[in-house]
Amino acid sequence: HYPSSPLYTPFPASMLSYSTIPTPGVLSRLNPLPPPPPPPFPRVHSAIMLPPAPPARWSMPLSRPLLLHSLVPLGRIHKECFNSFHSHCTVHCRGAESGFRTLVGVGLGWMGDRALPPGLHTPVAVCCSGGGGGHCVPILEQFLQEERMVRLLCEAGDAETLLADREVLLARITALPDHSANKLQHANRPLFYPENYYRLLAREMLAALERIHQSLRDGSDSSVSFLSQLLGKVCIQGHSDMVLQVLVPRLALLTQSDGIWQRICWRLVEDVPERWMESVVAGVVRAAAGPEVLSRLLGSIVLKNKKAEFVLTHKFLLLQYHHKTRVLQNLLGYLAREKTGRCLLEEVLRRLLTAWGCGASVRHSPVEQQAYISRAIAICLGLLSPTQLEEQRTELLSLSLAGVQCRLGSSLPRVRRLGMVVAECVSGRIDAGPHPLNFQYEDDDETREVRSLCSPRPPSSWENPPQSHRSEDLQTDSGGTRADGGSPGPKEQFGPESELDSDDELVPYDLSGDSELGEGRAPVYLTGCLEVLLNVESAGRVGATLNALERLVRRNPSAAREVGVELTKVLLHLEDRFATPGFSGLRQQAMVALAVIGTVSVVQYLTAEFYAVNYSLSQRLHILDVSVCPPLPPS
Repeated sequence: HYPSSPLYTPFPASMLSYSTIPTPGVLSRLNPLPPPPPPPFPRVHSAIMLPPAPPARWSMPLSRPLLLHSLVPLGRIHKECFNSFHSHCTVHCRGAESGFRTLVGVGLGWMGDRALPPGLHTPVAVCCSGGGGGHCVPILEQFLQEERMVRLLCEAGDAETLLADREVLLARITALPDHSANKLQHANRPLFYPENYYRLLAREMLAALERIHQSLRDGSDSSVSFLSQLLGKVCIQGHSDMVLQVLVPRLALLTQSDGIWQRICWRLVEDVPERWMESVVAGVVRAAAGPEVLSRLLGSIVLKNKKAEFVLTHKFLLLQYHHKTRVLQNLLGYLAREKTGRCLLEEVLRRLLTAWGCGASVRHSPVEQQAYISRAIAICLGLLSPTQLEEQRTELLSLSLAGVQCRLGSSLPRVRRLGMVVAECVSGRIDAGPHPLNFQYEDDDETREVRSLCSPRPPSSWENPPQSHRSEDLQTDSGGTRADGGSPGPKEQFGPESELDSDDELVPYDLSGDSELGEGRAPVYLTGCLEVLLNVESAGRVGATLNALERLVRRNPSAAREVGVELTKVLLHLEDRFATPGFSGLRQQAMVALAVIGTVSVVQYLTAEFYAVNYSLSQRLHILDVSVCPPLPPS
């Protein structure tokens, strides 16, 4: 008997046969009953942890999360939860790897499109799901503090670990401080701060390497590929200093007398992916204490890897100039020790002298970069033996004399002094005759430092290099030092022959009514403007040329089309050495006028140079400004 209801329609008698009686499922769809009322939910629950159970029971769905806030203290909950969670991961899952993924995914809300690993619906996940993952953060912190990361790193390096799982682990290990700061914000734990976490990670990596070392001594095979990938990814994200400050000193101590440790370090660097090689090699060079340490850690990576060779022999020396003298000594001393097949240091010295002797680099490169290259040349000269220098005597002298000629014509005193002191160093090491090359210039700390770097000394003496080169610690090649420790003055250095005649008894002319010569006279032709800008010597000439350049371009369109590309090239590389008023605007309007008149050639050149290498960000922005800036109406 069915209850009366407006939704119920009685069946006719013809449908009451056995074959036509509706089933209970059909009746429930035709006449749905209201759901029963939910049972009363208690306000207070027991907070004890569930006992260990097989994986099938862990994965049973729970209708409501357990609330762990009432009866048991929170510290006991975390401890029991951590112990139960770790034992379950060890027995039923892939150990620390799955445990770490679950803790990070649930605790920090970073699961992405991946669910929990199979069999990991543990009480940890259950208790965290009710509170937004807040209770999982102390468990993750305890996971890191109890050196569980060492086991994770060793398990991830096994051959059984899938490539996709390695990528997930790399992403979660390296970005854990960022995600914890984003998720926890003001409640972030100190352990998750970058300066604490990455040093902890470096110590865990050292412990994993020690396990690999012990495994190799026992005759078992091991792999450091995952550690190499982890090191590369941490370094490329900008944390190389924090990690390598922990790794490099310890590895330098371990590799002193153990060949197995040296092979481990070599393989650790060689297995770094190509896209992360530069950051790792550069960080090791900066953190190493000397050339011998660098040789033990890097091995022959400069001969085996093209990216490492480019970074160590070109980028460190010719494109970057912010490194300290100690880093230069370590790098060049390491290259001097690599003599397998070819002497890299001789090739590096030729490259440095070629760049140093280029006239364009003297005019357009910063003075700090020229001083950096000068110190590198002096270090190379001190490392090479007299036999090696004698074999290249003619080539080195020709390259150095070209650089001296360019620098002696410069208007900057510092550039001229650098040219003279490098010329003295080259001639003193290559052509050690009775009459060495000697210039008269005012001595300062920079020139004394360059001369001291040029003096022959073994690389082993650079293990603990001095922090600075002072006048009382150095001996000059030409004049020596005074007995009281002070630096010799110009007259004491050059001797009595170099004293100039005195003009004190002569009566000077009255020049009060004279006026200065017109150094600021502007050129009349575009070729004259090109010559003035190529040989920057006078501030007045440069300012007058820039002021008249746009007008000359508009007045002589045919000449502008002929020299447009050359003039654009010079303006693009021109620097404001004399603080010319309105320098940027004058240069930009001149280049815009050239682009308007010689559109095809000039725009093609600017487009090609925008994507070329060795251009600074300001130069590329200047190219964009010239491309979009409308020309001003002629005045």
